[in-house]
Amino acid sequence: MVDDEGEPVAAVSVQVLQHRYMQGRKRLIPVAAGVQTNDLGEYRAPNLAPGRYYIVSSAQRMNPASLLQSGPERPSGKEPEQGYVPTYYPNSPDVASASTVTVAAGAELRGIDLHLHKDRVVRVSGTLMNGTTGAPMRNAVLIMFRREPGGMSTVPAGLSAVQNEKGAFELRNIPPGPYMVMAMAGIPRT
Repeated sequence: MVDDEGEPVAAVSVQVLQHRYMQGRKRLIPVAAGVQTNDLGEYRAPNLAPGRYYIVSSAQRMNPASLLQSGPERPSGKEPEQGYVPTYYPNSPDVASASTVTVAAGAELRGIDLHLHKDRVVRVSGTLMNGTTGAPMRNAVLIMFRREPGGMSTVPAGLSAVQNEKGAFELRNIPPGPYMVMAMAGIPRT
C-alpha cells in the first residue's frame, strides 16, 4: 500500500471481498477481517478459500489515536479538500472498474499492490445523542457506509470516535455521495 508519492502507508485497513448472497441479494461481503498494513505498507490476508476476490483499502487508519485525529488538515482558502478515498485493486475508486484476484488452492499471491486514490472529500460533523435519555454519548464510535441499491456498502467510508463530553464527532475524508451512519456505544477510549 502506497500513497500518491509512492511512500508506504501503515495502519490502513484492507478488506478482501467476495460476492455472496445476503437476504436474497448478491452483495460484496468481507471475508477477511482485521487485515491491516504494517510499517512497510504490506498486508497479508491468510487462509482464503479458492475463489475470486476484490481487494479494497478503506483509507481509514485503524489505530486508536487516529479515531480522534484522521484525515487531512483543513485547506487554506476556498480550495476543496482532497483526501484518500477507498481504493479497489488495481487502482479504482469504485468496484465497477475494479479487477478481481483469483486465488487457487494452496496458492500464495504476491504483488497485489494498492495505490491510495486521492479525490475531493468532505467532513461530516455533529453531536451524538442517546435516543432514550437525550444525553450526549461520550463513549462511542461512528462508522459511515456508502448507500447502495438494496442497502449499504460493506466497506467503511469513514470512522470516528466521539471527541468530547458533549458527544461531538467529525468524520473526515468522506467522498461526496449518499451514506448511512452507524453508531456503536460502549467502545473504550484509549
